[in-house]
Amino acid sequence: MFQYQGTVYQRVQSEQALQRDMNKKKIDLQDRLARIQQQYIAQYAALDAMLFKLNSTSTSLKGALDALSNSNKSN
Repeated sequence: MFQYQGTVYQRVQSEQALQRDMNKKKIDLQDRLARIQQQYIAQYAALDAMLFKLNSTSTSLKGALDALSNSNKSN
């Protein structure tokens, strides 16, 4: 009977160790995913700012080309 309790105790200890290991892996994975998410947010913000600048440049160039075209038509 005593050996059976020892076996059960060892099994419980093993399962508890496995649970601790899985919890640590879960936390590590959550931290990694949070870092990746922050990287994506930063990349998206940089891309959004670049697209805004490109749109502004496009508008300016269109205005300049339209003015040049109108100037050539007047002459």
